[in-house]
Amino acid sequence: MSGVVVTALGAAFGYLQLRGPKAKLSFEVFGRGIIRDGLPVHDGPLLLVSIVNTGGVVVSIDRIELHRYRTTIDRLMGRPAKVHGCEDPSIRGQNARDALPYELQPGQRWVGTARFDEDMLKEFRRGEYWFAIHTASRKWPHLRHIPRS
Repeated sequence: MSGVVVTALGAAFGYLQLRGPKAKLSFEVFGRGIIRDGLPVHDGPLLLVSIVNTGGVVVSIDRIELHRYRTTIDRLMGRPAKVHGCEDPSIRGQNARDALPYELQPGQRWVGTARFDEDMLKEFRRGEYWFAIHTASRKWPHLRHIPRS
């Protein structure tokens, strides 16, 4: 009888652990954006990604890359044809408070950019590239499509 009680308590504890606070992120990608009053908006010269922590736990953003995939199968399998690392993706530069790696608190927004020359930015805006956001809580990156602009 005590084995049944212990098993039931263990199952209840496991269920409560699954329902606890989770890491959830909300993304928005701007093919042509600009920062106004600390928030990203459309119609600007920058390639921006905005990340908001909508979950209940702190999330660590480790790095941001730009990936190009030949086919949908390659994207689903995680095999990019090209990878471009974003050096200093923080809007304020590498020595700023929001430089990567960055601890994103619940309800907080982080905005980053891809700093490349204008020819590379034109290539990224053709609609074939994806932002890959690497976090400490996941093995695979979060992928967000860069719209054609």
